[in-house]
Amino acid sequence: MTSPKISFLLTAYNFGNYIGGAIRSLLAQEGGYDFEIIVIDDCSSDDTTAIVQAIEDERVRFFRNEKNLGVAGSINKAFSLARGEYICRFDGDDEWYPWFLQETVPVLDSRPEIGMVYGDISMINSVGEITVERNHTFDYSILDRRSLLKSLLIDYVVPAPAIMARREAWAVALPLPGDLIYCDFDLARKVLSKFDLAFVPRPLAKYRVHEGNIHRVGMQQKKAEYSVWQTIHAFFERETLLDEQDKQDVFQARHLHFGDAYFGLGMRLDARRCYSKALSFNDLLKKRNYTRR
Repeated sequence: MTSPKISFLLTAYNFGNYIGGAIRSLLAQEGGYDFEIIVIDDCSSDDTTAIVQAIEDERVRFFRNEKNLGVAGSINKAFSLARGEYICRFDGDDEWYPWFLQETVPVLDSRPEIGMVYGDISMINSVGEITVERNHTFDYSILDRRSLLKSLLIDYVVPAPAIMARREAWAVALPLPGDLIYCDFDLARKVLSKFDLAFVPRPLAKYRVHEGNIHRVGMQQKKAEYSVWQTIHAFFERETLLDEQDKQDVFQARHLHFGDAYFGLGMRLDARRCYSKALSFNDLLKKRNYTRR
């Protein structure tokens, strides 16, 4: 069996309202590229399975987990099944512009030093209406590796639906720890510790905001905070590119971000906890400066 050039990996849990549109947007890709779409249904209780199985296209490969593996487990499984030279990792509730492949594949084809390429996104609501035409995603490719990694650790905003990377780049980041839910953050920081990055200044995908969005639910359940800190601690345990001051900057900024997020969700006690922790780093800075004098 000939392997396709590109593998699209879609993970889904109760995405019956969206999965059909996600797959159709990938099947409508322009440029004539050879690709496969691997869909992993993590034991959905809605009509996700029926919707995917009703799509008659040999490029769609459907797998339903026998038991719920969670976000990271489903992503690990999807990667193990991918055959493509270039791989894209998505959630099954987003959609893609027809020029996604035309904008990303030539970058990897012509620049072997690039491990990952990404672009801007539009924002859509639960019914697919565009609410933000351009997210004005920052071009991280202009930064040196140290500045890039510090920026990503402080505020990771590389949009997952707009990413494509080489198989060998993803390989350095796998497998994911089984209890992660912010998997794209962990994947990207590992890949970009080893590989160069390229940016396409055009919306390539449509990121959907809805009540079941994993980022919102993760914050409400406080699993997001645990997931992010797990990735950050793992980075500082293994990498030496950033120093102690960088670490303090990252920790303070992250506590502030979580404080703001919890405050916005009305979770005042958790917001106060994170704000207090952020302020404690000011005391550390004062002590350090006093010692140096």
